[in-house]
Amino acid sequence: MEVPIPIYEELFIKYNKAEQIIYEQKKLIQKLQRNDVLFDSKFEPHKILTKFADILPIAITLVDLIGNCLYLNKFGHALSGYSQDDISNGLNVKDILANPEDIESFINRVSQSPEDTDINKGEEFLVKSKNGRFFYVLIYSQIILNEDNKPALLGVLVDHTYYREVGEKYMTAEKKLRQMNAAKDRFFSIIAHDLKNPYNAILGFSELILGNIKSYSIEQISNYVNIMHKSATKGLLLLDNLLKWSMSQTGKLGFQLSRVNISELLSESIDFVSEKAAIKGIKINTICSESLMVSCDKNMIDTVLRNLLTNAIKFTRANGAIEVQIINYESNEKESGHIHVTVADNGIGILEKDKKKLFRVDTLFSTQGTAFEQGTGLGLLLCQDFIHKHDGQIWVESEPGKGSKFHFTIPSQNLKYE
Repeated sequence: MEVPIPIYEELFIKYNKAEQIIYEQKKLIQKLQRNDVLFDSKFEPHKILTKFADILPIAITLVDLIGNCLYLNKFGHALSGYSQDDISNGLNVKDILANPEDIESFINRVSQSPEDTDINKGEEFLVKSKNGRFFYVLIYSQIILNEDNKPALLGVLVDHTYYREVGEKYMTAEKKLRQMNAAKDRFFSIIAHDLKNPYNAILGFSELILGNIKSYSIEQISNYVNIMHKSATKGLLLLDNLLKWSMSQTGKLGFQLSRVNISELLSESIDFVSEKAAIKGIKINTICSESLMVSCDKNMIDTVLRNLLTNAIKFTRANGAIEVQIINYESNEKESGHIHVTVADNGIGILEKDKKKLFRVDTLFSTQGTAFEQGTGLGLLLCQDFIHKHDGQIWVESEPGKGSKFHFTIPSQNLKYE
């Protein structure tokens, strides 16, 4: 589940505060170091400073320039899982890094140019704890010298794993939002083009009629008016679907769950498209229990059924057939507690390359029907959105020349909203 962006901002605020605390603690350690009270000639921390280091909620370590661990405070022991005995037995930093060569180049760089080291900038390493857990740390470090002028690396380690995961989720969410915005830009570009066409036809033919009304026969005027009517119908359908889709996307389309007799709802949807089916001589057969009750938003599922039936009629040849089957899965292990709706036709089918364009906001794929019916491509996008609101799935099976089957499943009892 994605974390909402406001939580990311809160986490980064906390992270910045943590970095400030680390910086102040490092300044204190550096001050103590300059006063020659941090380490004696044997690189053993002073007792008072050891207690101070042990109460800090960060890991503090000291290693020589070949990576041998000389000191680790209590938090460091808890974080890494390594004990003081492990250090006494020769624990080397290379043994706990996922990429041992990283520390070699890091120590060489810091030791050769200590004046160029930015102590306020941590470097990230992937570390393996004693129990095998991998986690990321930021290491803030500085070269120090003992009384014999032997250099060692003083490091403050911050467990960076959680913040790294949050950052990755933030970047993923940002990338997804950018893709969605680009897709919507493309979507509105297509919508603008599709809206322009029908109104161009209406304006064009109305200007012809108005400018030459006395020279046209009744038959010619009737043909022009018929074209204008079809264009207006297409434009209205597009606007209606666009309004529903935009309201759904912005959360303004209410989700009103109720117990619905799905057989009766299907009959209402078939009545709505019956005239179009009759014109092409297409029969619509149904397989559905008359008593099947479903928890759903009636208007949304009605819109889905109407769109799928309209598409089936559009791409079925004259005198063809459409079959709508609704199955209630009560004992089927895979789809238990769901209804499965299939709208199948024996029409022209869909090419494989075109199937990939369906249900996508950045394409709005649409083609002419068998009687040159026009579409917008927005209907299937609306269906997908409404089905997803029911925690359902929608998909298509099709083969050119053999017809198409559009499927969707929704919970028969949507407990999410009950």
